[in-house]
Formats: sequence, C-alpha cells, structure tokens
Amino acid sequence: MAAANTRNARLKLAIYDHYGRRCVCCGETNIEFLSVDHMIPRDQKKKEHGIMIYSIIAKKGFPEEYRILCMNCNFSYGHVGYCPHRPFLRFGKFGLRRNGDLG
Repeated sequence: MAAANTRNARLKLAIYDHYGRRCVCCGETNIEFLSVDHMIPRDQKKKEHGIMIYSIIAKKGFPEEYRILCMNCNFSYGHVGYCPHRPFLRFGKFGLRRNGDLG
C-alpha cells in the first residue's frame, strides 16, 4: 500500500508539472488546493476520476483535454459553468467559450 501511495504521489506531481503546476484560472500554486480538470464534460468520461485519472492521463501522453485548476475554480466551472475569476468564459456543451458565443 505504501509503495502504491508513493507511486501515485509521484505520478500526480508529474501530471501537475506537465500542465504547469498552477491553476490556469486564478494562478493558485499551493499544491494542496490543485486538481485535474476535464475540459471535455465529465459525463463523456465517466471512468476518469479520482486517483485513476493520473494513470489515464499518463497513458494517453498528457493530452490537451486536461488542465490544472484549484478546487474553487474547478467546483465553480463544474457547478455553474464559469468561474468568478473569469466570468466572460463559460463552459458549454462544446467546451470553453466566451459569453455570447453559441454552445
């Protein structure tokens, strides 16, 4: 169990390092507050959550459909479709868009 936890922690840091180790919305860098965000809505990626997301991202070669957000920004995008830090950007069914755009 300890070996798996160490491996998962290293993989998580590798993912965060690859995607910039900061929230792309507000700039938060405290790793305890950071999380991986699916830029493609989660209902299309049902099996990609929790600790498994890190190995899936690595196996896929760090695709651009993921990004790092802090927990607050991630929660806001997921529950209301935008973040107060960037209210002009909304998450529609076709991904991130500016307010007023179709989608």
